[in-house]
Amino acid sequence: MKNDAWPNSAEFWRHRRVMVTGGAGFLGQHVMAKLREHGATQIEIADHDRYDLRQLDDIRRALKECSPDVIIHLAARVGGIGANREHPGDFFYDNLMTPAPTAGAVWACHCCMRRGRPG
Repeated sequence: MKNDAWPNSAEFWRHRRVMVTGGAGFLGQHVMAKLREHGATQIEIADHDRYDLRQLDDIRRALKECSPDVIIHLAARVGGIGANREHPGDFFYDNLMTPAPTAGAVWACHCCMRRGRPG
């Protein structure tokens, strides 16, 4: 049974600005290709060369510069089994502290925009 309630993916993505954290990584490259395949044309990669997503000021700058409608969070600190065994706390901390402040900043920005103030 076909469900006509779902929008056409090309129509859904056509006018959406998408920010992909980790878009240059292994998984991110595949997601970026699928986004383009499904009609996304306004895609920004928030990579670690431009933004430190553990730092609130960089997160706010990324949100301001990318002005996304949709955020796909794929950023992670990776390094293989050996690196993870050598520095488990560093990997755990970085992978915890990237999504947490990003989600908080997005929420704060959304609340400010609803009140008519820039985030």
